[in-house]
Amino acid sequence: MRDGEAVGHGHRILGCGPGSPPPWRVRLPGPVRRRERIVRDLRVPQILEGTNEIMRVIVARGLTEAFG
Repeated sequence: MRDGEAVGHGHRILGCGPGSPPPWRVRLPGPVRRRERIVRDLRVPQILEGTNEIMRVIVARGLTEAFG
């Protein structure tokens, strides 16, 4: 396979020219990258809190069934 050759859902289908990187490999400008990193970092505590809530529910159900 040569560089830029279309494979399955290849680069041409996604609108990239031969030899250009696929869209998920394009490097974003610095300020955009920083903004996306900040937004991602702000979501991490929310995800962890959701995970903690789920674990509390699982533990509470287990305790209720055991000592019910």
